[in-house]
Amino acid sequence: MTDPHIHIFDNNAYLFSGRDVDYNARDYTMKDWLVWSSSDLINWKLEYTLDPADTYIGSIDKCFATDAAERNGKYYWYISNYMSEIAVVEATKPGGPFHDKQKKPLIPKGLTNCRQYDPTIFIDDDKSKTPYLFFGETWENDYHIVKLNSDMVSLAEESRKIEIQGHYRIEDKNFVFKRNGIYYLVWGDTYAPADNVYVPYRIAGNFFGSRNSVFECHNQWFMAVEDYFCTGCTPFFKGSSIHYLHFKSNGVPYVDPNNGYGVGEYDASRPIMQAENYFEADAIDKVNDNVNGFYISPEKSGAWSIYPNIYGLSDNETITFNVSSKTDQWTIEVYEENPHGKLLGSCKIPNTQRSLQLINCKLSNTAEKQNLCMVFVGKSDEKPLVDYFSYPAGKDIAKPDAYWDFKLNTQGWRTLDNQEIDFDDEK
Repeated sequence: MTDPHIHIFDNNAYLFSGRDVDYNARDYTMKDWLVWSSSDLINWKLEYTLDPADTYIGSIDKCFATDAAERNGKYYWYISNYMSEIAVVEATKPGGPFHDKQKKPLIPKGLTNCRQYDPTIFIDDDKSKTPYLFFGETWENDYHIVKLNSDMVSLAEESRKIEIQGHYRIEDKNFVFKRNGIYYLVWGDTYAPADNVYVPYRIAGNFFGSRNSVFECHNQWFMAVEDYFCTGCTPFFKGSSIHYLHFKSNGVPYVDPNNGYGVGEYDASRPIMQAENYFEADAIDKVNDNVNGFYISPEKSGAWSIYPNIYGLSDNETITFNVSSKTDQWTIEVYEENPHGKLLGSCKIPNTQRSLQLINCKLSNTAEKQNLCMVFVGKSDEKPLVDYFSYPAGKDIAKPDAYWDFKLNTQGWRTLDNQEIDFDDEK
C-alpha cells in the first residue's frame, strides 16, 4: 500500500492508497487504487478497488497518490492520471462504489507549469468549510493550491503557486493539515507552517518518513507513512505504517515511531509504555518538557485514557506508574475495557514536589490480553502528570528501549543542560 491517506468517516478509519503490484519491479508499477477500512487501526478490510479503466483515464500502470473527502453526505476521491491530470470520482459511502460522473479531469493538462499529480484535499474549519486542493512537486516548480466550489468537483478560482521560504528537500507528494489555527504543509521529511492557507509557508524543521498523511482519531493524533522497511518491502514494493503524533506546546510536531510497535497494541514485556501513546482519551492534556518528552495530565476528575490490546500480562499484575505531582489529592483507578468496566485496582498519587517518582498499583486481572482504562479521580486544581507505565514492578527501566534522545533525534528538538523538569505552558 503506497501513499497512505487516512480519514475518519462514520467513526471508522478509511485508508485511500495506491498499490505496488510487482515485488521484482525496478520502476513504479501501480495499476489501481484501493480503499481499506478499520475500527481499531490494526485490522483492515478491503472495501473497494478502483480500476482507472472504469474512468475516463483508461488503463495506466502509474496510479500515483490519491486523497478523499466527505461533503454533504457524499464522498469524493481524487486520483492522479500519472503526472499530468487530477480527476475526481464520487460515492454515497466511504467504501464505494465510486463512479466517474464528470468523465473529465478536474485539473486538466497544462493548467499549471508543474507536474499535476499527487492531490491532497483539505477542508478548512471556517464557517463555509472551504475545500482546497493541493498538488504538484518541487522538482521543477513548487506546489500549487486551488480553492474548490462546494460541489467538490469544480474549481472556484485560478490555481496559484505556493511560496515556500527556506531550504528544503526536493520532493513530490505533500499533505496539509491544521491544528490550533496553524496550517502545516508536510512533504518528505520536512514541514512548513503558515498562518493562512495561502501565505508563504516557512520551513520550520524535520518531520518523519516520506509520503505521509496526518489524521486525528479518539482525541489522539496519528501519522500514516509509506513504509520502505517493512518485511518484504523494496523501494518499488512498499507498505504503510501508522505512528503516534504529538505536538510540543509551541506547535512543533514529534512523530513517535514507538520502536516499530505500531499503534493500538501494547506489549507488557516492554521496559516502558509512554502514557501519551493512548488509543483513546477524554479530558486528557498532553504536557511537554524539553528533557523527558511528553506526559498526560487530567483536565478534570474523571478524565480517562484507554490502552487496548495489552499482551503478556500475568495474573494479578502490578503496574508501575512514573508520576509527578504537587499534591496528594489524586488517584489513578484502573478499569477493564473502559471507565464503566470492572475496577481492577487503584493507587494514590503522592506529592512528589514535581519530581518524577515510581508508584505501584496491584491489579486483579487475569493472564490474557487486556484492554485497560486509566481514570484520574481527584479534587485539586493542581493536576498530576504521568510519564509512562510498565510491568512488572521493579523491572529495570533506567534505559528503556524507547528512550528519546532529544540531543540526537532528527525532529528539531532541543534539550536543557539541567535535569529539572522545565514546563512550557504556552497554549
